[in-house]
Amino acid sequence: MARYRTAVAGTNMGHFGAQDGITWLPANQEAWTDYGHRAVHFTSRVAQQAVRIFYDAQPHRVSSPNSSVAPIDAKKQVFYTYFKGCSTGGRAAMAAAQKYPKDFDGIIAGSPAFDFNNLKAYQIHVNSFLANNKSEGYIPTDAYPLISTAVLKACDSADGVEDKIVSKADTCKPDFATLIGCSKLGVKPYDDADKMPAPADAAAGQEQKAPAANSKDSKPAEAPAKEEPIKLLARRDPASTDPVAGPELEPTKKDDAKGKDKEDKDAEKDPAPKCLTDPQLETLASIFRPYTIDNELISEGVLPSSVYGWQYINAVTGKFGSSPVSWFQLEVLGEKDAKAKFNATEKVTPEVIKQGQQLNPGGTITFDSDLNEFFNAGGKLLHYHGLDDSLVPPMASRRYYDQVLEKVGDKARSAYKLYLIPGMLHCRGGNGCFNFGGTGQEGAGNRPLRYDATHDMFLALTEWVEKGVAPNVLFGAAYKTKEGTAPQKFSDDTPFSNSVRLTRPLCPWPTAARLKGKGGDTNDAGAFECA
Repeated sequence: MARYRTAVAGTNMGHFGAQDGITWLPANQEAWTDYGHRAVHFTSRVAQQAVRIFYDAQPHRVSSPNSSVAPIDAKKQVFYTYFKGCSTGGRAAMAAAQKYPKDFDGIIAGSPAFDFNNLKAYQIHVNSFLANNKSEGYIPTDAYPLISTAVLKACDSADGVEDKIVSKADTCKPDFATLIGCSKLGVKPYDDADKMPAPADAAAGQEQKAPAANSKDSKPAEAPAKEEPIKLLARRDPASTDPVAGPELEPTKKDDAKGKDKEDKDAEKDPAPKCLTDPQLETLASIFRPYTIDNELISEGVLPSSVYGWQYINAVTGKFGSSPVSWFQLEVLGEKDAKAKFNATEKVTPEVIKQGQQLNPGGTITFDSDLNEFFNAGGKLLHYHGLDDSLVPPMASRRYYDQVLEKVGDKARSAYKLYLIPGMLHCRGGNGCFNFGGTGQEGAGNRPLRYDATHDMFLALTEWVEKGVAPNVLFGAAYKTKEGTAPQKFSDDTPFSNSVRLTRPLCPWPTAARLKGKGGDTNDAGAFECA
């Protein structure tokens, strides 16, 4: 954020702990509330007060009815407040808009984990299909490239361009039985069935058993008083200095490295399967189905194009992450021992999921569609989600946007825009044009193509808030690997320095990028329009 010449504040969300650490959770309701929504609010209040004193400036908006901030003084400088986050940060962004509508002038919410309880239930549910690595339906990770290739074969060209990006991901319905089914292809998964690779070890602490059927259809210094106030610096070309490291999102670069190590180890194992058996095809279908209980939607499923990133921080691998397990074990059920074993497939029942939705520990669920107060206060919201997200199903973002429009009405159309990004994984990465200035895209390798309001989402937001110029189409960029190609696996680095592979318009929902006609350079955004 330093490249934008802004004052920046951050928060540990109310606790100290390592990434994925859970020792702070047991019986710690105050910390739950800080994490759920309060930490960002308090940080905003403290940061605004610090800027007021240090720069002798005043915020554009008053944070609360009881705020000590004085009324607008025409002689003083005015500053605007913004929040941006992705994943857990995206959930926190939505919490700010819903619970503290006067804290921020503008908000960017990326890939938000905001329907938190139901999302954690879904993450356990979808991984339960792969938890039993001795079942006939178990799909080994070395089969993922086979599935991903089938998805591209079925859906890549639906937008008229074969570019390894499934642009119409929400309507992509591959016939896997025909494409990679052993029965229809008349082949065996391996040349010699006796040499079939042994299943990988299951996640630690998980029992080797079939997934529980949890549903009927389951088959994120005071300045000297007399000194001349320091002037707020005008924004300058962000490209004039090196970017600052330290993206605030999950997964991190460390996770990327772990994923790459796993890919390298997988490459050393026996050959990948040539097809999927009928039980494996049923498992695959179950993974993509929406998760319902008694015909009530719990969560949309991940989309077929997400397979490319299933190993991304173990999103869909049969391993239950610490986040969903600790949510139900330590917050919903209130267990006191963070080290105790917890069989998620047995204990996260429909009743427990309902209990979590009703309790909402810490106010962590931030799926409230009533944004009237935020919009009435002049707030602007930019919301984005990668269609290839394998951790947080992207259609939840579309459902939320539609609910906001239904609840708030037309005022939402002039204050809220949703961008669904084809080919983008969770917060960043993938084959798509995910370099557009979103959260976690500030590093040297993930910078936007240009630093202006049509290529950089943060600058687009400031233009909207401060000048009243609403964004419409934005432009994202995809960069090459060091070999000069598209990434072959999710951990491949594609930094800006490797040059541009392609650009695409990023269109606000419900529009999407469509080819203008034949004959143009389909690697250039100019060949497309939002329609």
